Amino acid sequence: MVMSYSICRFEPSNDADTRSGCKRWFPLAAVLALSWLAAAPMAQATNFICDTTGGNWTAAADWTNCNGTFPNNGGGNTYDATITSGTSTLNSAVTVANVTVNSSGDWTASASGSTIGLTGGLSNSGLTEIDLGGSGGTTVNIAGTLTNSGATYIGNGGITQVTTVTAGGLSNTGSLTITGSASTQAALDIGAAAPTTWTGTANLAGDALLQFTGTGQIGTIGSGAQINLNGPQAFVAAAGLGSTSNSALGGLTSNEGTFILQNGAAVTTGGGLGNSGTIEVDLGGQGGSTLGVTGTFTNSGATYIGNGGISHAATLTAGGLSNTGTIDITGGATSQAILQLGTGVTTIASGATLNLENANAQVQLTGNSSNNSGLSSLSSNAGTFTLQ
Repeated sequence: MVMSYSICRFEPSNDADTRSGCKRWFPLAAVLALSWLAAAPMAQATNFICDTTGGNWTAAADWTNCNGTFPNNGGGNTYDATITSGTSTLNSAVTVANVTVNSSGDWTASASGSTIGLTGGLSNSGLTEIDLGGSGGTTVNIAGTLTNSGATYIGNGGITQVTTVTAGGLSNTGSLTITGSASTQAALDIGAAAPTTWTGTANLAGDALLQFTGTGQIGTIGSGAQINLNGPQAFVAAAGLGSTSNSALGGLTSNEGTFILQNGAAVTTGGGLGNSGTIEVDLGGQGGSTLGVTGTFTNSGATYIGNGGISHAATLTAGGLSNTGTIDITGGATSQAILQLGTGVTTIASGATLNLENANAQVQLTGNSSNNSGLSSLSSNAGTFTLQ
């Protein structure tokens, strides 16, 4: 028997008998059930923080604190993965929240034809290797920020399928190495503007792309930082300015670290460039690289152009030169290393050094390729001038 009580809802009525009473009656059991449903909390997804000391990513036994499985979001659950030490290898598609690689950890991902999704970020202070070996074809999508203080490798020189990593942002104080083959690209695509000051190291070789969104450009290579471009298809690009050139370096005005071009890499700045660090234009490799400075090249650091083994011309062009540092020019047996200037050198300043290492080491005026035409107006040496 269900008991009824005067638990009711009052409603407007013209009936004098009901205006002061209940117009509708409900069983007490129903009212209690409704009250319980209203008070019950909504079910929340469970987040598992998984740890591994290495092994196969998809082997549940290689993980702890992971709900008896391996990290792969699903069933209303999300998973964070931490590689505390050792090497964890992932060869298939998964989706996780955040991945952390500790300083003694190594995350190796090679899932050709598959997509690895991170709904959070990737924090790497150890090693992260995406298609460092094999034929490539892995895609890694990072919704959050790639924070790299360790070493991150993307692609290799033998890939035959595109390797792509995307990230919502980049914070780099470590080393990024992006390597494509001669015909297949390895790319890191950042969904944020290029930083005004580059920190950490970027090494790009083969068909390699480090791309930022928008039109922002890198203005300074910071102290202790490095950008190394190896080959004519090695690009640091701003997507809004074009993805097939070093468009993100067109605004470069200062190098306080190390800036390397080799084997046909090319960068042109929109204005003057100051160097208080080290610039190398084909110091290694076969030559063919060009650094173009639209304005004055102001050198208080060390600049190297060419090497004795180049088979293609190595060239640094500038509208003018202000040098209180060292410039070392070395040609190959058959190819020139050239410092090409819009105005000739009249003085070698105190503390400055100009070294011409062989007959194919040239300082030339723009439009005049005759032997060391850029030195024809030299009238004063207060520094060091070497011919050999």
